[in-house]
Amino acid sequence: MRSLLNKLRSLPITIRVPLIAAGFMIVVSAMVSQQVLQRLSASQTEQLTDLTGAYLDGLSAAVTPYVLRNDIWEVFDALDRSRNRYKALRPLETIVSNTDGKIIASSNPRTLPSQSTLPKAYVGRFANRQDLIIDAKNGRAYVRRDLIYQNRKVGGIFSTLNVSYLMAERRSVLMELIFTNLALTLLLAAIGYFAMRRMLKPIKILADHLEQGINSTVEPIPAGIVKHKNSEFGRLFQNYNALVKVVREREALADRLAREERLASLGRLTSGMAHEINNPLGGLFNAVDTLKKHGSSAAVRRTSLSLLERGLSGIRDVVSTALATYRPERDERNLQSKDIDDLALLLQPELRRRKLTLECNNLLGDDPPVSVAPVRQAVLNLLLNAAAASVEGGQINLRAEVVDNILAIAVGDSGKGLPEPARQFLTGTHDGAVPVVDGSGIGLWMVQRLIKEVDGVIEVGESKFGGTLITTKINLQHQKQVIENAA
Repeated sequence: MRSLLNKLRSLPITIRVPLIAAGFMIVVSAMVSQQVLQRLSASQTEQLTDLTGAYLDGLSAAVTPYVLRNDIWEVFDALDRSRNRYKALRPLETIVSNTDGKIIASSNPRTLPSQSTLPKAYVGRFANRQDLIIDAKNGRAYVRRDLIYQNRKVGGIFSTLNVSYLMAERRSVLMELIFTNLALTLLLAAIGYFAMRRMLKPIKILADHLEQGINSTVEPIPAGIVKHKNSEFGRLFQNYNALVKVVREREALADRLAREERLASLGRLTSGMAHEINNPLGGLFNAVDTLKKHGSSAAVRRTSLSLLERGLSGIRDVVSTALATYRPERDERNLQSKDIDDLALLLQPELRRRKLTLECNNLLGDDPPVSVAPVRQAVLNLLLNAAAASVEGGQINLRAEVVDNILAIAVGDSGKGLPEPARQFLTGTHDGAVPVVDGSGIGLWMVQRLIKEVDGVIEVGESKFGGTLITTKINLQHQKQVIENAA
C-alpha cells in the first residue's frame, strides 16, 4: 500500500489529480449502485410478496374445504386452476399437505405423490419462520401458507416459484450501472486531465523558468504568454518578472563589487609592489653606470651582470605573480604548489609595512585537481584581511595541505577575533546581509562567493596566535568529477 502511494505521488499532478477524482467517482458510483440494487431488490421482494400473498390467499380459500374432507382430486383440480390463473408468478411446484406432514396433492404427483411424507427440505427452508425465501443464485423463490380453519391449523401450502427473470433484471441493472459509471468515470477523468493540464500550464511555464534559472541564468517570462494580466497567474508572472529584474540587478551589482574588491586589494598591494620594484631598479641603474665606467674589467662585468640578472628576476617574479592573481580569466589550469608561494611573495610588502611575520607551511605535493583562480583569489583576500586584522608586530600563519582527498588551506592571524555575525556569514549559518567588519565586508563576501564556486566549505576557529583561524576545505574527488564532466 505504501509503495502504491509513493508511486502515485511520483506521478505528474496532471495525472495524479484526475486519477484521484476517478477513484472518488468509482467509490461514489459503487455506493450509489449498491443503493440502487438494494432498492431494486426491496421493490422486487415487495412486489413478489404481494403477488404470492394474492396467489396463496386464493389457493388456500379454494383448497381448505377439500383439505378438511381429504378430497385429493378436488385439491388437484384447484392446483391446476391456480396454475393457469397465476401464470405471472411462474409457479414450478405447489404442494398441499395436512397437519401430519402427509402430502394431500401436488402439482408434480410423479415426484411427490399423494399420501407420501413431505420432504424435510421443504419444511427446513422455513426454519426461521419466514413465509418467503428467495434463492437469487438459482433463481427460485419458496413460499408457504398455513391453512387455518376456525383458528385451527388444518394443513399447509408449499410453493416453488421461478423468479429467474427478476434476477436477470437485477443483473441487467447492475451491468448498466457498471458500464454507465465506467463510461462517466473515464469521461470525467479525461476531462479532468485536460482541464488540469490547461490550468497547470502557467505553473509549468513558471517551473521551467525556475529550473532554467537554477541551471543557467534567470530569464523573464515573455509578455505574450501572459494573456490575462489581472488573473492570479498573470499577477504571479508579473511578480516573477519583477523578481528576475531584481536578481539581474543584484548579479550585476555583485560582479561590479567583485571587480571593485579585486581592484581594492590590488591597490593595497600597489605601494608595496612599487617598493619591491623600485629597490632592484636602483641597483640595476647602479650596475648600468658601473658597466659604463668600468665595463672593460671582466670582474666588474660578471658582478654587474649577476646583479642585473637577480634584479630583473625579482621584478619578473613580482609582475608575473600580480598578473597571475589579477588576470585569472586567462588561467584555466589547476592549482599548483607555487601558487601558494606566489601569494606569500605578494604579501611581503604589506608584511614589512605593518612589521608582521608570515609563517608559511606549503605542504601541497601534486597539483590538486581544482581551479586555481577562485582558490588563489580567496586565499589572497584572507591573507590581506589577516594582515589588516593583526596588530603591528604580530604574526600570520598560512598552511596548505591535502588530507584524505580534502584540500585544506588555513589562514590565522593575531587580531582581536572575528565578530559572530561575520563567522555565521562565512560558515553559511546566516544568510542575511553581508556584515561589514572594519570595511572588510566585501572581502568576506568575495571569499564566500569564490569558495562556493568550487563547492567548498569554510570553517572558522581560533588561531594559535589568539586571533581568528579561517580554513577553506574543498573535496578534490568531487572537483575531479566536475572537471572531467566539463571536459
